[in-house]
Amino acid sequence: MKTLLCLGIFLIGFTCNRPEVLTQHPTKKVSDLQTAAWLLGNWQAKSTTVTMGEMWRKENDSTYIANSYFSKGNDTLSKERIELRYRNKILQYVPTVSNQNEGKAVVFVASVLTPDSLVFQNLQHDYPQFIRYTKLTPDSVAAEISGTVKGQFKKQTFVMKRLL
Repeated sequence: MKTLLCLGIFLIGFTCNRPEVLTQHPTKKVSDLQTAAWLLGNWQAKSTTVTMGEMWRKENDSTYIANSYFSKGNDTLSKERIELRYRNKILQYVPTVSNQNEGKAVVFVASVLTPDSLVFQNLQHDYPQFIRYTKLTPDSVAAEISGTVKGQFKKQTFVMKRLL
């Protein structure tokens, strides 16, 4: 019976498209950083006015590091450093944005981890509360931030291509 209950909970969580249905305390702690290895490399998204990029590298067996940026022309609008790290038996996504949160890191905890999707959550954070990476192809990935702002659900998606 416990097996069926666990399978049912997993399938419900796996099939939901809106990440806000995930719980504050994930029922499954994620420990396999290697599952996210497809994220390593240089990624970039361009619109007519803004360029966004992330450069992911392996720091060690328990940590991946990324430098992320938004720029407009020659002006950098924002920069952040991201750690994807396995600590205390939990996979954490830890961004530090230079001009936000007094320069302090914010910890998001893995709630979903599949070979093609990573979802992290922090329901105490103002926005976003959810961060999702989805591998679309070996050379394209969608990064999505979402959550509630002043009672309204908001979502932003950035489709990035791998730079060779």
